[in-house]
Amino acid sequence: MFRKSFACFIAIVALLATANASLTEVRHDFLNQTKIFSATSVMTAPSADGSYLITVYLDQPAGGTVVAFLAWTDENGAPQQYQAFGGSAVFAVRLQAGTALIVQTAGTVNGSYNLLVDGVGFWN
Repeated sequence: MFRKSFACFIAIVALLATANASLTEVRHDFLNQTKIFSATSVMTAPSADGSYLITVYLDQPAGGTVVAFLAWTDENGAPQQYQAFGGSAVFAVRLQAGTALIVQTAGTVNGSYNLLVDGVGFWN
């Protein structure tokens, strides 16, 4: 999975190197969480609509079940959401200017869990 994500990232960077575009990194780690948490921004809201390739990784706590909800507003103003139930996933986001990618968790925690949100954004 990582190799496929990394290959996709390299292809995007190569394409952007020849185009008039901007590139930004998204990264927010929630390590050793012992409770669920409410809506938290994982990035600064961009000044222009942009496309993002997001990777999310969630490990489940022993004796509990956590779900991560990632939410954003697309370029048409429509709310969008992705749910992560564990493991890793890669998905594309088209983000409206002035809005940010938000994450929150729900479920039960007995022990601790890690949630990592990484990605790359690009726009003209």
